[in-house]
Amino acid sequence: MNVFQKYKSIITKFSYREENIKKILRIFDGSGESQIITNEIIPSSFRIKEFLILSNEMERALNIIHNKLREIEENNEISSANMFYFSQYGGSKTQFLNLILNEVNNEIPNCICVLFEDLSRIHPIIMFEKIFNQIFNIITKNPKLMESEKSINEFSNNLRQYIGEVQVAIQQSSNLKKVEEILNELMKIRNPEMKRKINELDKLLHSTILIDSVVILNKIIQLMQFCTQNGIVFLLLFDEVDLWLDEQSEELKFSDNFNRISNLMKILLEIPDNKVKILTIFACTERVNRLFQTSQHILEGRSTVTSRLNRIFNNAEKILESGSYGLKIEDALIRLAAYYHLTNNRLKIENKYFENVIPVLEFKYKPYSRRMANSKIIQLLNYYKVLSEPLEIGLKNWEKDTLRYGKLIENNISIILKNLTINFVRKDVPVDPTIEYSRDKIDG
Repeated sequence: MNVFQKYKSIITKFSYREENIKKILRIFDGSGESQIITNEIIPSSFRIKEFLILSNEMERALNIIHNKLREIEENNEISSANMFYFSQYGGSKTQFLNLILNEVNNEIPNCICVLFEDLSRIHPIIMFEKIFNQIFNIITKNPKLMESEKSINEFSNNLRQYIGEVQVAIQQSSNLKKVEEILNELMKIRNPEMKRKINELDKLLHSTILIDSVVILNKIIQLMQFCTQNGIVFLLLFDEVDLWLDEQSEELKFSDNFNRISNLMKILLEIPDNKVKILTIFACTERVNRLFQTSQHILEGRSTVTSRLNRIFNNAEKILESGSYGLKIEDALIRLAAYYHLTNNRLKIENKYFENVIPVLEFKYKPYSRRMANSKIIQLLNYYKVLSEPLEIGLKNWEKDTLRYGKLIENNISIILKNLTINFVRKDVPVDPTIEYSRDKIDG
């Protein structure tokens, strides 16, 4: 299939999905409300990968994830696995993690997925909500539980018990926070003796809250153990792993935000030790890879959580994805041009456009991050629209309004050519007033 045929096939596929494509094109352009394509944006009968341009490494990573989850699910000897996914800034790491969620939900129905978008989202209550929202949907598809009414009732009763314990722990945490607010108000009391006792209570309270988060997480792990015993596997995804590290430091140094939750992180990283079937994926840039490679001795001796991370890194599957379109820059142009056509009043894009633009993209934009390449491609399509519409109208109506359309072309062509790194210099050519020019000859 040649370039123009690929372009036409994409248009045909999404021909009646203009509203969805508008949102998706704005995401590629960086101007949408969302920065990534999610289940909520695409039509229900489609998958996220149908709207993306996947590199060979992305395809390989998806295959590995699928195989690892199947292996963990079916093999009693293997209970866990880890993957580090490396890509440059602007290389669509967050988009890739959401693609994984979409693929796993479609391919492995008995897998509970938990995505931590950043450090602030690594919290037991958030984790419980994500598990809770998926667990009942998975139960209804589990043939092991559907065998008899007795097994369903037994499972339901045990599940209620585990969920109830987590909810009680969460409620206790909520109550403790309310107590903290009351104590903060009482701090305004001037009586020295009362103030001293309030300070003692405050210290006890804060130590209790710290333990309380750990208690909630341990209760959640008990729930995960129970799910594993009933044929459910887990997928944990950590985005923005770069933010675990101090951005200013050239050596491997964890950020203050990471250190604040190091107790929770330690327990999260030790989940496989608790007989929970789980695959964990860490998404980060090459900087994290370099720091792990060069700071093994520092990690081992710094703390239990860094030591654990070091061992996970050493044994993990590693995917080094460029973060750029590379050789698939042509596919990116074809797909974005098709989306542009559908969302711009079916703008006519000729095969000649692809023939002229593809060499420019391959020469200049192959190593650009996907985010930057998307922006440049859409910019070129905008220029094409600005130039092609006046040209098309002008050539049809040239004799009616020669001066108007000539000015329109003259005003736009230098800007467009300049952005294509083509130097355009206007040169006025004297015209002999005695010579009659036909409509096919344009002065200048």
